[in-house]
Amino acid sequence: MPEKILTSEAGVSLPPWMEFRVEPLAEVGSRVAQGKPLLRDRRRPECIITAPISGRLSELETGAGRRLTSLIIQGEGSGERHQYDTQSAREELEGGSGSTALRQLLQSSGLWMRLRSRPFGKVPEALTAPAAIFVMAVDTRPLAPDPRHAIGEDNIARLNLGLRALSSLCDGPLFFCQDQGPDIPDAHGSLKIVRTGELHPQGLAGLKIHRLFPARLSRQVWDISMEDVVAIGQLLSEGGLPETQVVSV
Repeated sequence: MPEKILTSEAGVSLPPWMEFRVEPLAEVGSRVAQGKPLLRDRRRPECIITAPISGRLSELETGAGRRLTSLIIQGEGSGERHQYDTQSAREELEGGSGSTALRQLLQSSGLWMRLRSRPFGKVPEALTAPAAIFVMAVDTRPLAPDPRHAIGEDNIARLNLGLRALSSLCDGPLFFCQDQGPDIPDAHGSLKIVRTGELHPQGLAGLKIHRLFPARLSRQVWDISMEDVVAIGQLLSEGGLPETQVVSV
């Protein structure tokens, strides 16, 4: 069974392929609320990094070209959480009037960086629209945590809301890749549930996209984890970002 552990310190690291040129949005030594924007990419302002916990920003180091090398927050137990204004995005989603406000909300909250655009697996450009989106609710990599741990009774409604939000970003199908168990999300218009085997690499997003809806330069396909879709739903419904993340130790 999963165990919830609150850390006294948190850091942020980026994959080596990510060209994130740091523009600080908070000063070293300042107190930050959980979910508050900390960094922005100087060349791509839609890419923002937020604080994983509340506390004091104790370290921010950059390397060549102002690339991020180290960011550390010392928790101080205040539990303060940053709140986002989600009214415009919710009204837009409920009225089916586009996705402009939703895109701005995802970008300002840092959740836009959870999306991957294929081919190449980079963060999508701010105004692009995918031909399809794959939500990965399975992970067959060795020692990877079970994505179902991110889903409880409280999170089903958040997941369904997050899926509705993703559908508004895309005119094509929304693929939900999960294990052989019962359906996780509720059915709706463009959602297609895909059953996935337990053996690696059947749970990789790239393999599913290649088999079901191949990406091309002229036809981008996005993927995102189920846990991050839950985060989108929580942001829209409550105005804040999740305080926890599922990991395996």
